[in-house]
This record gives sequence, structure tokens and C-alpha cells, in this order.
Amino acid sequence: MVRVVLENRGPDSGREAAGSGELLLRVEGHSGAGVKGTDVVCAAISAIAQTAVVGITKVAGVQQDVIQGEGLLETRIRLEGLPESRRRSVEIIIDTMLAGLGEIENEYPGSLEIIMR
Repeated sequence: MVRVVLENRGPDSGREAAGSGELLLRVEGHSGAGVKGTDVVCAAISAIAQTAVVGITKVAGVQQDVIQGEGLLETRIRLEGLPESRRRSVEIIIDTMLAGLGEIENEYPGSLEIIMR
């Protein structure tokens, strides 16, 4: 199972990216819907998450600390001091990512878990 964790760390602990502090996005694991390397569900989850990370940098113009490895994608996005327009862009990108991942979760039950803290 792939686990997606979205966590707002800071004084405003809601999911909204408008809070201060840091937003953590962690995607880890494998869906188990197919053989490693040919698993289309895992590939779809990975493509959606990686596109969100690229969008946060290239579209929203927000720097992040990204860690990638086998079955792992993690990014920490510093929100403190960001202009409202950039925070809103991050929020839209994250919400779009969650919409896509939610569709996968509905189509392939048991392959994906989304946790928001």
C-alpha cells in the first residue's frame, strides 16, 4: 500500500497551506497492484505526486527540500514569510494532487491511504 501523508507543522495546524510554519508531504510504499516496475497504480500515484512537487517549484515559485528514494518522495515546504499569492498557489496544487489521488483511492481500494494531519 502507498501511504500519502500531508502534515501542516506550525502554529496553524489546519490542512490549509495558508498557515505559517512548514507543510510536509510524504509518499511512501508500493501499491501492490502489480509486479514492481510494471505496477500502473503505483506509477499513477508517483506521477501525480511528482507533478505536484514540480508544480510547487516551477509554477508556484516556492522552494522546497525534496528527498527521493526507492518507494519514497518527501518534501518540506516552508510557508512562513511566503506572500499570500504563493501560499494560495501551493494550496491549489496540493488540492489538485489530492483530487487525483482520491480518484485512484476510489478506483483501486486498498492500494492507497491518504492521511492528513
